Amino acid sequence: MFTRKLHNSDPSKATKITDPDAPNYRMGDYGYGKQGVRVFQLKKEGPVHSVTEYEVNSHMRLRTHKEYYEADNSDIIGSDVQENTVYAHAQKHGLHTPEEFALTLTQHFLEMYEQVEESNVTVKELAWDRFGEQERQGYYKDKRHNHAFMRNLNITHSCEVVRKRDCPPLLIGTLYGLRIVKTARAPFTGYVKGDMFSEGDMADRILCTEVNARWQYAKVDGIDFATHWLKVRDLILRSFAGDPVQGDVTTSVQYVAYNAERAVLDVLPEVCSISISLPNYRHFPFDFSRFPPIEPKADVIIVNPSDTPIGIGYAHLDRLEN
Repeated sequence: MFTRKLHNSDPSKATKITDPDAPNYRMGDYGYGKQGVRVFQLKKEGPVHSVTEYEVNSHMRLRTHKEYYEADNSDIIGSDVQENTVYAHAQKHGLHTPEEFALTLTQHFLEMYEQVEESNVTVKELAWDRFGEQERQGYYKDKRHNHAFMRNLNITHSCEVVRKRDCPPLLIGTLYGLRIVKTARAPFTGYVKGDMFSEGDMADRILCTEVNARWQYAKVDGIDFATHWLKVRDLILRSFAGDPVQGDVTTSVQYVAYNAERAVLDVLPEVCSISISLPNYRHFPFDFSRFPPIEPKADVIIVNPSDTPIGIGYAHLDRLEN
């Protein structure tokens, strides 16, 4: 989360070929590609249908740098070619998980085009729920519809694969956009105040955050990625909420992030690194003191929630090599 300095910010992405006309300079991050390719799959099993939708970004780095140094496009694989390849790849292999799709697509690009040094593909699942699968769906509750679906905007499953020649692929799993709230056992006390504090200690509070997590796999073979993604999600939620009856005391989102990361690394040996970011969305009780007295309803608290985070906590945890 900390901003890195621009100078030599990521040597691993720097070009190894310099411009003969500018030997005192080195080009850092570079590449090109196709953004926002949407592919929708309809699968029919008799009268019961299922749908899957991905948004795919494909970026490439080439062996040469003619397109930069010489205005020569002869090695470039056109963005339309990349887009059409996404659809052809979906038709050939199907849409199963974002991770599988990104792994096989990057492999295809390297095998098909010898001038490609690195293929970078991100895949975001645009989730659809079947009518009747969710609790608050009215008439269709507990009646699973055969061919009607609604978009689920509550959480995003995505991944990024970076594949270089003669190197194992780098696979990053991603979970973001999951808004969660805890209404008890979330004190915030004992922090530094000095003469600039304005809110004071809170013996309890409504704690609302949004889960944003990225994790790296140490290997990619023989993994059920759909199950792994669900396990990461559930371990983070467990670290946030605790026991379903009593709950756990949550003193800060930093504490949640660190314990969730430890839980993931403890349970999933295939994961070697994880980063979690938890912004804090303010949910303070509304101040009625400036209005005529209102008789409050028993056990009811009225809150003015903010949709802009006022704070954030984050952590990154690596598994040390033996």
